[in-house]
Amino acid sequence: DILVCNENIYCLKNDGTLISAKDNEFSSWNDIIAISAWENKVFGLKSNGSIVSNCGITLDNWNDVVTIAVGESHLVGLRKNGTVISEGVNCDEKCAIEQWRDIIAISARKDFTVGLKLDGTVVTTSALLQPKIKDWANIVALISEKYGISVLTTDGYLLRTDEFDSEKINISNYSV
Repeated sequence: DILVCNENIYCLKNDGTLISAKDNEFSSWNDIIAISAWENKVFGLKSNGSIVSNCGITLDNWNDVVTIAVGESHLVGLRKNGTVISEGVNCDEKCAIEQWRDIIAISARKDFTVGLKLDGTVVTTSALLQPKIKDWANIVALISEKYGISVLTTDGYLLRTDEFDSEKINISNYSV
């Protein structure tokens, strides 16, 4: 995994260690299976389910977590069974994920959390974005941006929305 955040590049190596382009503060990190960051706060999910960070936060009580996502003041974890767990400051209900089921991917940002469901639909804790995504279907990938959400559909469209506008871009003719 490669993560770019706050003018730094982090690389999760196959052996479970983490390296950074700017410094070596992660030399003691090992057995890491997923990483996420917000500004200069970096979190690592260890294979035993515990969370390590470079900002003094550790969590030992998370179990069956397969990936993590961090926002400005909250951390979310996706469990093997498709449920989501969270820790942090719950202003704006950004951690209100207790009822989420069948989630296969997560993303977090400053004021909200987003989940991709097994049926190809998207859920969010953002009251502003919820009405804009209610009809989205056939989604295969998602990413949250500072104020919005972008997704990729099975029929080759990139859908993007934020609190101000929405767009649909046909990318089926692009090649990588």
